[in-house]
Amino acid sequence: MINLKIYKYKLVNLIKVNNMTQVEIKKAVKVEMKKELSAWDKLDNATLKKNLLVARNVSNKVMNCIGILAEDVARIISQHRSNLATDNITESKDKKFDTEKSLREFCFWTAGYNRKDKNLINPAFEMTVTRAIRGGKIIADKKFGMTVKNGELMGINNKINPTVPQKNYDKKIKKSFIDVENTNDSLISVNANMLDKAWKMLHPVAPRDATGKKSVNISSALKEAKDILEQLHKKAKAKKDAEVYSKLSDDDCGLIADIKLLVSDDLIRQAWNRADQSMGMDMKPIKVAV
Repeated sequence: MINLKIYKYKLVNLIKVNNMTQVEIKKAVKVEMKKELSAWDKLDNATLKKNLLVARNVSNKVMNCIGILAEDVARIISQHRSNLATDNITESKDKKFDTEKSLREFCFWTAGYNRKDKNLINPAFEMTVTRAIRGGKIIADKKFGMTVKNGELMGINNKINPTVPQKNYDKKIKKSFIDVENTNDSLISVNANMLDKAWKMLHPVAPRDATGKKSVNISSALKEAKDILEQLHKKAKAKKDAEVYSKLSDDDCGLIADIKLLVSDDLIRQAWNRADQSMGMDMKPIKVAV
């Protein structure tokens, strides 16, 4: 049965102009529907869909593994600390449990996993272990109220997200959204990105610049640029041409066009995604032997 409702606005015009019969209307709708078929509609994607669903389920199971492993890592760290408090137990310099690197080495040793053969490196396994270590260390250190419930990694909402975006109604502040204090102290599920964010809050990476130039905080710079462009976009949308003209030079407009060109191909996001999947645990790209 043809869904005439979809083409209601077209049918009304057809009837008014041509005074068409119902049969003619149905024929016209069929022609219109045929014209608007996407190339995607002709693809046989049954096998792809099936395998994608399998991949999605596997990835979900990997995330579940992180919670279970984090709980095990937290337990091992607690045992290690307890052992050190016992008489005649010492900690050798190469077997410390105070860094991500040492914990990673212990987990790889426990699993019998060897990174020396680059052809046998398993990036997905390494990333899972690293995040499990981070979660376990945070649990053992009693930070963010992080815990594991039914195999799922969880944390206190406002500890992990101190602020939340809220729509701005103050016309004096030239922003669509502002950050306000998060008062929600309930437990929430902690995904991989939230875990990485929590870890960086506890272990910030010092900026490195071999040239001796002043390091740029990329996150702050991008946020500031976004705020500026957002304000300019609002003025342009409101057709406040004089205000836009007073704030920008011709060169500035050229720079905005350059930015648009740079981000339009999504290469930066694609590079980040590849690194997120294939970065070695020493934070260096894995070199696979040919």
